[in-house]
Amino acid sequence: MKALPGAVSLSHNGVLFLDELPEFGRDTIESLRQPLEDRKVNITRVNASYSYPAGFMLAASMNPCPCGYYPDRTRCTCTPANIDRYRHRISRPILDRIDIFVNVEKTEFRDICEGGRGEDSRTIRARIEKVRNIQLKRYAHENIRFNSQLSGGMVDRYCVLDERCRKIMEKAYESLDLSARGYHRILKVARTIADMAGAKAIGEAHLREAIGYRGFM
Repeated sequence: MKALPGAVSLSHNGVLFLDELPEFGRDTIESLRQPLEDRKVNITRVNASYSYPAGFMLAASMNPCPCGYYPDRTRCTCTPANIDRYRHRISRPILDRIDIFVNVEKTEFRDICEGGRGEDSRTIRARIEKVRNIQLKRYAHENIRFNSQLSGGMVDRYCVLDERCRKIMEKAYESLDLSARGYHRILKVARTIADMAGAKAIGEAHLREAIGYRGFM
């Protein structure tokens, strides 16, 4: 029987959103490693092998702990062991393949009632299209289109750091215990932040912001 494409391949050229990521089975989570790296899914059966495209953007969410209240210890009922076990359901190889981590704080009642309206979709889209065009022009003679597709060698060419930024990156590499993959992902995010600012080179502010997105809870 032919192996049919699943959710990962059906998300090709789109977004795959996984809500409550740690609640998925470990084997399911780990199965994302290959498509996130190779942008395709290979399936082997007894009589045949299949390959499906899987160039998707992964977005995922999770609570800070099983009960969802950590670090508010007045309401959190989880033990430190339970919290560690919950977080460790997401392995380092998976975390290494995620570019940006954002902690979302609780929204206060006052912010809901008095907060101003955010940017509309048209404004955000215009900003994204501007950055997209910058990258399309930059890589017009390469076999890629966007910063996220940079290979290791291309990162060295397009994400050059001056001496001050290099020292900042060296310190982050040690303090965050980064892998080579994590290091390259920070530089690609920094390159995108610089593009959003209209900067030709990665500056200290761009790099520090990219490093800040690397912390996991």
